[in-house]
Amino acid sequence: MIQIFCPACKRSNDASEVNCVYCGALLDYSPESNTSTASMGSSTNTPVRAEDIEYIQQLRAPEQGIGIYLEDYFNPVAIELRQEFTLGRKRPETSVENLIDLTPYGGYENGVSQKHALIRKTSAGYEILDLGSTNGTWVDKKRLMPNQPYPLPSGTQVHLGRLCLSFVYKLQR
Repeated sequence: MIQIFCPACKRSNDASEVNCVYCGALLDYSPESNTSTASMGSSTNTPVRAEDIEYIQQLRAPEQGIGIYLEDYFNPVAIELRQEFTLGRKRPETSVENLIDLTPYGGYENGVSQKHALIRKTSAGYEILDLGSTNGTWVDKKRLMPNQPYPLPSGTQVHLGRLCLSFVYKLQR
């Protein structure tokens, strides 16, 4: 029987498990396994070209605030004007101020924590902080250390667990 170790609690799990049977953390996740494709009107998917992504980012960036999109830039999650907000999952019995609920976008199934990450406006744009999430926050294929601010340039793709979001905004001059 093949065993794999949980990245969170370091306990051994059967390789067929998706989540750790001890702490619930996602097992064997690697953001490199996700590929970006877009339908080009036929039955096959073609990889999105970098110049197409740049054009779409410019087109989708709101005049004010920050646009939050699912990976493909065509499904807006939110256009957020607040200076600071949390990404996570809402539970009926709890209330989190300034929360963008990712449950309707597969948050639970993709390992998004209830209070997963904080987005905050800065003089240079925006920054992101992982709030000690179970399944991690990934920017540019690097896992963020909890409670440490990292720059969030416009056009950045962020993985919250396995849920991929894109953030676009225009710098205010």
